[in-house]
Amino acid sequence: MTPEPSTTQQNQLEDSEWRRFPAHEQLFAAENPPVLEVMQRNFRRLEIIAREGTAAEQTRARTVLTAYTHVFDLLRSIRELHSRVVAT
Repeated sequence: MTPEPSTTQQNQLEDSEWRRFPAHEQLFAAENPPVLEVMQRNFRRLEIIAREGTAAEQTRARTVLTAYTHVFDLLRSIRELHSRVVAT
């Protein structure tokens, strides 16, 4: 049986967990990260398909557009929270 980690050990674990995701920090530090630009291009393409595609393509494109909208909203919220944390 392993002993429970001390508070100091737990804090070190939590800190090291964050350090495993430096790409996240870069994503939120950049004004317009490349991955976001790719997502925005895909979103614009899907908007065209939602207008001009076949009925099946339009339905699928609308579904994906809804998902992209949720992702953009989530990213916006995370960036706002990140800005608040960095400002404190």
